[in-house]
Amino acid sequence: MPVLAELAAAVRDKVGPDDVVFIFARAVDGPRMPLAALRARAADLPLDFVLDDSHAVMPGSNLSSAQQVRIEVRVSKSGQAAAGKGDLTGKSPAVKPGAKGVRVVIDQIDP
Repeated sequence: MPVLAELAAAVRDKVGPDDVVFIFARAVDGPRMPLAALRARAADLPLDFVLDDSHAVMPGSNLSSAQQVRIEVRVSKSGQAAAGKGDLTGKSPAVKPGAKGVRVVIDQIDP
């Protein structure tokens, strides 16, 4: 599934080029554990990427097996995948695996 992740203009000054970017696909109706994940650097934003079964987090839990997924992007200030204070986030609407034109705008700051 092709996805574009980008920073909202309002938060660009809160991101450093070496901040870690975590990209997750989670089933809308399923466990919180991501089905697929990627890691990048904030300097790579805006980032066009493809999420598919090759990015599976756990064997047997594939992106293509979900009815609907939500793509979440987190710019981590700590470098850790778990949410932390000051992280910036964005989420897609619920989409079917394989959807085209998915866009995630990173526009929220975790308190």
